[in-house]
Amino acid sequence: MNREKARALAALPAFLLPLLLICAVISRLDEKIELPGKFTLPAGTRILILGDSHAVCSLDPQRIGAAVNFASDGESYIHNFYKLKTALPAAPSLRTVILPVDLHSFSDFRSARVQVSPEWAQYLDYLEIGRIRNKRFYYLREWFQLRCLGFRGRYERIFTRWVLGRGTASVSGPDRGYLPKQGVFLKKNSRLRGRKRALRQLFAVDRFSPEMVLYFGKILELAGRHHLNVVLLRFPVTPEYLNTAEELMSIDRFYERIGAITRGYPRIHFLNRQRIFRRPPGFYFHDAQHLNGKGAEKFSDLIRRDLARLGMLDGG
Repeated sequence: MNREKARALAALPAFLLPLLLICAVISRLDEKIELPGKFTLPAGTRILILGDSHAVCSLDPQRIGAAVNFASDGESYIHNFYKLKTALPAAPSLRTVILPVDLHSFSDFRSARVQVSPEWAQYLDYLEIGRIRNKRFYYLREWFQLRCLGFRGRYERIFTRWVLGRGTASVSGPDRGYLPKQGVFLKKNSRLRGRKRALRQLFAVDRFSPEMVLYFGKILELAGRHHLNVVLLRFPVTPEYLNTAEELMSIDRFYERIGAITRGYPRIHFLNRQRIFRRPPGFYFHDAQHLNGKGAEKFSDLIRRDLARLGMLDGG
């Protein structure tokens, strides 16, 4: 009886390994439906725009020149770091990185937004994140499920695409890039809406999460090793947002602390455009802290002039 059990256990890997391989192949085929193409950086890219929704809706790379907007909604410095790692070997011409330093950029509420998904598996090193967060088993398990069991519940679209040969709608990934918002922030309750947004982002949070500080430093170190300029940009927000923020924190001390973190790193440049577009109220904003299309045009032109002044548009 024991000999039979030993034989069965010995035969188990021979059964499981091919099965896992088949599952991994099916998961990969499903990922190709969801992500039919990978984001590529055009030849000659010199300026890389990283960040979250502020960068997505505010910076038009066409108006800046030799720039690529590589931002997407909800990103943190964790996402920004791994995207920069991906971009560097793909764009040897890269010279400048634009990175947000907004009032919510270091907040710990952003830590929960690290998703294990096909979109982000293109960039994020989940095993490294697991080591840093002391959650190795969790991220290993999630990565394994994604790579080997990610096709679960999607059998119909796999059959339709790979057996019947019919196209299926793809799901957009994190390489969103520039996408301006529409509408103006001129409603009667704009003051209340601005206050609510500021409270949601800045009240009862750790505004300098150690994890965000760590990854911010990793970005600066990586940029330094590749001799890149790093432009730390304060994006515009409305007075309604800033007024509440000033009740909750000292904005000057917040940026003094960021200055202390960046001390010693080369090629760091600060651009403060937080308080522009104060009048007419709300005309250039979609909501309390996101520009609309008209605001994005003016802001992108302004940043182009800033970069030219810093010598970053002509080989700098």
